[in-house]
Amino acid sequence: MDRVTGVSKEDWVKNIKRSPELPDIPQLDGLNPANSYATDAYRTQATAMESSGTPPQSIFEGIQTVADLARVRSKFNPLDPEGTGNKAHFLKFSQRIANAPFLALITGDTITVQTSSHNSNELVDSFVKGFTGIGEKDKDQIIGAVTDLANAALSYSDRIEKYSNFAQNILDVDGDGNVLFHLYSSQFQIEASERKGSITFNTQYNVVRGVYQLSVAKWEEIKDLFAFKTKVSTQEWLSNFKTPCKPGATAKTPCLTNKK
Repeated sequence: MDRVTGVSKEDWVKNIKRSPELPDIPQLDGLNPANSYATDAYRTQATAMESSGTPPQSIFEGIQTVADLARVRSKFNPLDPEGTGNKAHFLKFSQRIANAPFLALITGDTITVQTSSHNSNELVDSFVKGFTGIGEKDKDQIIGAVTDLANAALSYSDRIEKYSNFAQNILDVDGDGNVLFHLYSSQFQIEASERKGSITFNTQYNVVRGVYQLSVAKWEEIKDLFAFKTKVSTQEWLSNFKTPCKPGATAKTPCLTNKK
């Protein structure tokens, strides 16, 4: 049964290419660095099922194309964090994903994370602990991905204390071949001086979690709706959803080291 979202699967695909119905959002509405990671199992299977031609054929190409259509439709561009890569556009992107009636919502909640440390590495660890259903063998690499995310946020802080919404996407696959689209976000306070930076947080903060599943059966049902769409590869999606560090930025925080 389709998830009730107020829009049919045909209308979602047909209307996703139209210009946004909402007015333009001010550009300076909160920094929102984003990052994307694919688990080893996802990468291996996605590579094995890569198709020739233009439209998406495999379920992996399907979820990547769905996600990128939602990103473009919302004008969310993580590569432009000082423009349309802001929090307001991220929220519009999140809503496009949430409205896709062919994606089953596996997890949709907000959890409170409590910690007594102000060490940036422990902040990253505690953020990742809020992720659900991720295998232990992928955790270390995901910590490295979130560390990249934190460093990108620091590089844009410009010596000004400000809040930054972190967004981490994870692509995964289960034992039945269904694909999972994880999306986690949380707001942290960041500040950078000329040569160093810091990320501070209270003894508790919230992590917004959304995990969506595209099943093999559902993809076979809707695949023909994407016959006139251009597929997005795994590498394209990972590249489109990764905020780079600001060129020339020197701010680093000594306790935030990449663990990859």
